[in-house]
Amino acid sequence: MNKPFVKISENDWNKIIKYARTTYDMYNAEIGGMAHAFIDDGVWKIKDPVILKQTISSGKCTINKESLAEYYSDSVKDYNKLDLTSDKFLYVWWHSHHNMEAFWSGTDEKTIEDVAKHGPSMSLVVNNKEDYELRYTFKEPIEAYVDCDLKIIKNEHDPIRSEIEELCTLTTIGKNSAYPTSQLNMVNQLKNEEAIRPGLEHQANMFEDMLDTYEYNPTVQEEISGALYDDKRIYMIEESSNDVNDILIDYMGESINYSAFKTLVENINDKYSVYDISYKIPPKKDMHKVSATTLLKESKDKEAN
Repeated sequence: MNKPFVKISENDWNKIIKYARTTYDMYNAEIGGMAHAFIDDGVWKIKDPVILKQTISSGKCTINKESLAEYYSDSVKDYNKLDLTSDKFLYVWWHSHHNMEAFWSGTDEKTIEDVAKHGPSMSLVVNNKEDYELRYTFKEPIEAYVDCDLKIIKNEHDPIRSEIEELCTLTTIGKNSAYPTSQLNMVNQLKNEEAIRPGLEHQANMFEDMLDTYEYNPTVQEEISGALYDDKRIYMIEESSNDVNDILIDYMGESINYSAFKTLVENINDKYSVYDISYKIPPKKDMHKVSATTLLKESKDKEAN
């Protein structure tokens, strides 16, 4: 079955990819940001991607909460409030996975869940090869999600790399802390503040009528998500792959060492053994070129031999 599609202009798509590639070229790191989505002739269209003050590393990017709150306020101040209802307007959280696969890590899934508590939302992950995953998440009539395709709308003008390099030029205040140069005045005021994952909690004061008292139930969410799959094992493969990819990101970001990585993957193999799912643990020297998909395939190849 064909996926529903979301439109994006060639300019805006190129800007996201150049943010990703340039940040990786300059800092060997991920980068994330926000965008808007509007209904355009009955189809959602992503517009105006930006980067915000954030902390970056090879395996994680974390947007500062004050910068996010300011974005929510300033980015829509010129819009008619009637155009900002959830059936016409969405915030889009996007981030890069540089040379890794474009996939939803366990951390990404949690962020998407947090955002979805406050209404429909859209999330996008890309890599330097222009692979992507795009998800529209909603909670009415049930809490669930739809994976979507992107339709890139051709246009004539393409942002030049020098503009992107300027926006990606980062001033370091603490280890791995990054800020667009255009926001340095704000950075000086906020440099000691805590950074958190992007969410919509700061939107509450602006759009009280869009929020409700819904309480997220992870058990119900797991059942609903699992019901989207014809084969429960296929669903468990995706769930376990997300767990393994999250561990790989932690290892590449130096949050854990190789010994801890091995232990965590062994725990995942134990957890999912009932579904005949097992991941091969690679030698330390090969860690830079693996993903959950390759480790699962290598495990099966080994069994076949």
